[in-house]
Amino acid sequence: MDETVYMVVTLDVQNPEMMTQYAEAALPLLPEYGGDVLCGSDEFDVIEGNWPRERVVILRFPNKEKANSFFFSDAYQKAREFRTPASTLDAIIIRSALKPYT
Repeated sequence: MDETVYMVVTLDVQNPEMMTQYAEAALPLLPEYGGDVLCGSDEFDVIEGNWPRERVVILRFPNKEKANSFFFSDAYQKAREFRTPASTLDAIIIRSALKPYT
């Protein structure tokens, strides 16, 4: 059974021009993997604790396999060539189902 997953990315941008090139290369790849951007912004309020980065992006995929296929695809790796020198980031994939606390 497929389970929706979310890729949560937090980042700091050092080179906005290269990040534009990255977005132009990466975003058109999402539909091939069933992915879409739910939100992305540098305007947010930290309501508790410390937030490590200046921007947050949340992507949705139909399952973990599609998310990983997107991230590790040759086409995305080529797009990353723009992003890697232009930003510092952390990324995770989380499942949509929250298991009860035990």
